[in-house]
Amino acid sequence: MKRIFILAFLLAWLTAQFAAAAAVDTLAVRSASMDRDIPVIVILPDGASPANPCPTVYLLHGYGGSHRTWRNKAADIILQNLYYFEDVPEMIVVCPNSNVNQAESVEGLNFWESVEPFDRTPDEVVDYLMPYINRHYPVKTGRENTAVAGNSMGGRNALALAYRHPELFGYVGAFSSSTAVAAANGNTMSTPLQDLTLPDGTPPFRLLFLAVGRSDNVCGNVTYELDNYMNQQGIKHLFYDTTGGHQNVVWQNALYNFGKRLFRVGS
Repeated sequence: MKRIFILAFLLAWLTAQFAAAAAVDTLAVRSASMDRDIPVIVILPDGASPANPCPTVYLLHGYGGSHRTWRNKAADIILQNLYYFEDVPEMIVVCPNSNVNQAESVEGLNFWESVEPFDRTPDEVVDYLMPYINRHYPVKTGRENTAVAGNSMGGRNALALAYRHPELFGYVGAFSSSTAVAAANGNTMSTPLQDLTLPDGTPPFRLLFLAVGRSDNVCGNVTYELDNYMNQQGIKHLFYDTTGGHQNVVWQNALYNFGKRLFRVGS
């Protein structure tokens, strides 16, 4: 276990005026399983082009969020500043709506009813969204060029995506994740994963990153349980906790510390 207590997010805010995405596309990607279009935001860095393809990070929102949530958290500014000041490669950012139901919303549903739309996200990303992005954008393909991360319910989905499809994702971040792994978190709610066993012959993730606020009274215990479970199982990972609760500043700092480790040569 490695705990990192550095709050480096201030750099991104102080230098925000230097970081601008070349384009922000709002898409409607067809889902055959839902027989409807799913809204997605794609943020392209200045340098992305067919002659200069970029790696991709999929960012997944939490309960009550939408495809706009991570841009509202300044994800594009945070990641672009890492390119300017930390020598991290520019990357394409893909933010889908995880409210995968006919209403594109969990408004009016209680928490337990909202779990089902969220749990459709991993299949939607792999079956429909990733093929669309790979066809229409200048992406570098392969697990070494693809990351997934999310906060709260999005952290749960990030773990589910990565462990169900380790051939597609080399980097995974779970920020204040809700219950995701039965072996670590018990069965207080349904979990997309029973344990964190990779198929035989599958290399470990290049980065497996957990983050949580020390005062998180919503999902905080889940991340500490995941950290303990990973330590017991000998699963290499980084664990980052910081001041704060179940809130944006924790997730923005988590994205900064996750992002600066992405797509490095030799990583």
